[in-house]
Amino acid sequence: MQFYKKILIKFLSSKKAFDFSAKGKNIVVFAPHPDDETLGCGGTIAELASSGNNINIVFLTDGTSSHTKFISRQELKSIRIKEAEKAAYELGIKSGNLHFLEITDGNLDKQYKKTVSLIAETLKNNKPDIIFVTSGKEFPDDHFFTNKSVLEAVKESSISPDIYEYLIWYWHSWPFTLSFPEGKKNMLRFIFRSLKTFAGLQPIFHINYCADISASLKKKSNALNQHKSQIERYNGIADWPVLGDVSKGEFLNFFLSEYEFFIKR
Repeated sequence: MQFYKKILIKFLSSKKAFDFSAKGKNIVVFAPHPDDETLGCGGTIAELASSGNNINIVFLTDGTSSHTKFISRQELKSIRIKEAEKAAYELGIKSGNLHFLEITDGNLDKQYKKTVSLIAETLKNNKPDIIFVTSGKEFPDDHFFTNKSVLEAVKESSISPDIYEYLIWYWHSWPFTLSFPEGKKNMLRFIFRSLKTFAGLQPIFHINYCADISASLKKKSNALNQHKSQIERYNGIADWPVLGDVSKGEFLNFFLSEYEFFIKR
């Protein structure tokens, strides 16, 4: 099984190399929640920022649904904004280049028109040459509707940016994650995702760019560690869920490799 995974990753890493030579470009990264930008394209962001590009990051939701059992939405919202600012700093992005649309987590489908309008305003103000956004092949609704909202706003605008889609929960499928998750519900989701990706074969046909982020991997790791509410158990609460719990840490470790993969539209 591990051999099959290595073969797929090797094949994906041989895709067209992402060009980091861009300088002076306007770049906008759209993330469903704070930490998605770091997980999916943090190394690429750091590389492009170090080359003098103007990068803005737009967080569509407030990310407050992850721990409602333990903490109020308002408190978690405040925590995640501060974490996003610290993570962005590690990637070389100023806090003034962060934008929080504050759509309630889990409601992008219900707030679709409002979201498209807010994104259109962002596009108007920044006129991006390059956009990064979660893929339409993502399974969580907020990830899917982030993609749909951004593409609709671009369609309604007068700009024609290069659009790179990044993946998050798509990778929580066999064989990219070999350890099965705990719980019947999580197991069924995992199996469903694995079937949807045709046991890892689908990315071979859809992913067309690979970014070698070995030079900025440390920055990405440092940025990810700033999202403490998602990485560490808050106030020592034993059953506070963290990303490291997912499939025994294998899911999180996938994002700490020297590659990031994209689907260029």
